Amino acid sequence: MTFHATRRGAAIVGLWLVLAGALAVFLFGPGGWVSAVLLAVWAAAVFGGLVPRLASARLYIGRHHVSARWGLLFPSVRRFPRRFVTGCHILETPLCRLAGVCVLMFSSSGSFLILPGFEAKDAQRAARLLSLEEGRP
Repeated sequence: MTFHATRRGAAIVGLWLVLAGALAVFLFGPGGWVSAVLLAVWAAAVFGGLVPRLASARLYIGRHHVSARWGLLFPSVRRFPRRFVTGCHILETPLCRLAGVCVLMFSSSGSFLILPGFEAKDAQRAARLLSLEEGRP
């Protein structure tokens, strides 16, 4: 079963990062127009580089493994056996709830996987697949 991240969910994560960058620039920055330029560069880097990378995320739940793939220029794949998944957590903030997306987190023995930007119904379905062991032989 395959699940895809949405651009809307990736944009919400980008908004969180830009707001954190704005707080850091205006608290610790030099002030004036230099702070505004720093914030503009930070926002361009987040929305130009990170958001498309997060929006390209794919989650595959097979009969014997769980794998996640993300990235455009430098794709990354993370794969672990399905029997070693020890937890599946779904994080929804009020802004995520308004947009219908969530952050999906998997824990395994020795690893942790965070996948932001998935639709809430897909995350619930993935959690049900893993917790009830549906689809296994």
